[in-house]
Amino acid sequence: MSPEEFQRASRLALQNRDYRRLVHLCQAMRKVRPAYADAWFLESVAAEAGRNIAAAVKLVDQALTLDPKNGEYLVQKARYHASAGQMGEARESAEAAQTAGASGPSQLNTLGVVFTRLGAHQAAAKALRQSVEASATNPHSQFNLAAAEQFLGNDDAARFHYEEAIRLQPTNARSYWALSELDKNAVSERYEAAMRKLASSPSLSVNDALYLAHALARIDEHRGDYATAIQRLSEAKARRRAQLNYRFDEDRQVFDALHDAYPGEVTTDTGEAPGASAEGTVRPLFIVGLPRTGTTLLERMLCAHDAVDTLGELQDLPMALKRLSRTPGPRVLSPEVIAATATAPITLREAYLDSIAIRMRELGSGLRYHIDKTPLNALLLGHIARHLPDAKIILLRRHAMDAGLSNYRQLFSLEYSYYNYSYDLEDTGRYIAAFEALMAHWHRVLGSRMHILDYEDLVAEPEQRLRDTLNYLELPWQDACLNFHERGGSVATPSNSQVRQPVYRTAVERWKRYGDALRPLRDALDRSGYEYQKL
Repeated sequence: MSPEEFQRASRLALQNRDYRRLVHLCQAMRKVRPAYADAWFLESVAAEAGRNIAAAVKLVDQALTLDPKNGEYLVQKARYHASAGQMGEARESAEAAQTAGASGPSQLNTLGVVFTRLGAHQAAAKALRQSVEASATNPHSQFNLAAAEQFLGNDDAARFHYEEAIRLQPTNARSYWALSELDKNAVSERYEAAMRKLASSPSLSVNDALYLAHALARIDEHRGDYATAIQRLSEAKARRRAQLNYRFDEDRQVFDALHDAYPGEVTTDTGEAPGASAEGTVRPLFIVGLPRTGTTLLERMLCAHDAVDTLGELQDLPMALKRLSRTPGPRVLSPEVIAATATAPITLREAYLDSIAIRMRELGSGLRYHIDKTPLNALLLGHIARHLPDAKIILLRRHAMDAGLSNYRQLFSLEYSYYNYSYDLEDTGRYIAAFEALMAHWHRVLGSRMHILDYEDLVAEPEQRLRDTLNYLELPWQDACLNFHERGGSVATPSNSQVRQPVYRTAVERWKRYGDALRPLRDALDRSGYEYQKL
């Protein structure tokens, strides 16, 4: 087989997603030409399509031994590592791809997406701008660039590129939804007719129905029609829940496993006393809680302090735990993962710190803390206390009805199973009750090792609550913490528009506007016996 014949045949197999044929072609080619790099690389593509990331990495590494400066190979290697949660390796490969001169709109688009997943939003925007400059007619590149600009607070640029994506592809439901998120503080009805027409299509996918329902529900709420908003969300979310075949028992088993794994006082696994830290080291600060409970607001406030910076929302800790557990299956946190790691002599501290090392070098100097603001790290507080005894932990809480409504109104990433409860009001109520029971357990087990802050108190008395928090962190007061909204910087969470304005209280008791539409949420909380109490 000649290289030309291989390229034609492999291109056709890729177009048809015939990965078995692609693997056969690659292996046949290597029998004739063992040093033909593309035959290794394209088999890595097939391996990744089959969700065998470890094999994909090995195959692309072999291709890179033959062609070490191939930008396309390096970009894909970075993507493989990012999808596996190996963020340090992903960053190294992405930077190597830049150095190698990765080019072409497709490569640059993929590189930008990888940098976005790494939280490197400036680098992401640079790659994506180059991708769009090279080919402005790809709606997906336009969308990805818009998202990067939004993370950076460049709202006008983000709006332009979302609208370009819609102009190029009027059926791009995700872009309509993204615009509604961008303009959530000044709801626009500009695309309402187009969205309603698209939403009525009988061939609309489950995901597109979700995007449009969330965008149209925001318009309903703007008009004061809260019952219609909830009904619209309920219909679209029910389809997604059915597609996932989600049952709350899956999450209940995780909560039960965590209670059982840490029934009493948590002893450290490093020989260090809880709270101890070597002079001059930058300590981890975990800001945790349910999503939509003020974690991003507090992060922005604390990052205005000279001694604090953030790495954003990271998957490094749960992914490191999954790898160390050596358990099969795709679930990152499961009863099996918990059982395999709760008391075993694992090197979680080293794995976590190694994973974030490259990003740590990009933070400013003179820091005392780096923030890891993944809300659902709250499930891992036992592991954190055991393996990272020098870490500080701040738990954000919010009234269960407001937290439940906010989780239900938010369309989280469709890639992550962590938020599957949010497709149903009753599931959301069950999840919150179980989550709060676990937080009360952590409070009993960890005591003063964690600082608890209620969202309602933070927005009612921001200065006093910030002073309390800084005292817990043993940091002096700085006025800049109250003026956090005047700072720049990226915000890669659903709260990115809200936290660029001063503290506001309009989200407190928002649930009361919805009346009986939230009865399934309220009833689920009542049946659980849950009562909101300060911890």
